Amino acid sequence: SHQQAMALGSLTHKTLELYLADKERNLARALARAAALLQADESLQQEACLLAENFISCEAFAPFLQAQLVGSEIPFTFINEDGQTVSGEMDALVRTPEGLWLADYKTDAVEGDLQTAALKYAPQLEMYRRAVEKLFPGAALRCTVFFVRRFAGGDL
Repeated sequence: SHQQAMALGSLTHKTLELYLADKERNLARALARAAALLQADESLQQEACLLAENFISCEAFAPFLQAQLVGSEIPFTFINEDGQTVSGEMDALVRTPEGLWLADYKTDAVEGDLQTAALKYAPQLEMYRRAVEKLFPGAALRCTVFFVRRFAGGDL
């Protein structure tokens, strides 16, 4: 169901957030804390554990994990050129030797070409990009949509 998919996405996001912030990178602890915070049932926890476990060990995410964490679930608010207030939360931001790297996790099932799938999220990532530019003026920035179920990412 849609509600179940949303709950799984929330639990997986929270688990990844806590995992990245954990110096020992203990997935079981991150999942347990996330499940307690979100009051997730056992079957949801098992599904999120499998997703997160496979994702954090995939080749595409490895370089992101090795980078220095700037923050997870970073809230932002800014005024755009039309005078509108734009706000949101970025999933994760790390620092690499090349600059900053922003990750956006997607837990929905994706068929076909990942780059095409990533383009669907271009407006959202553009908003995140602008927020990072305001927080870190002049920093080189890479933006990646990570498709958790496909163990892969698409750069935007």
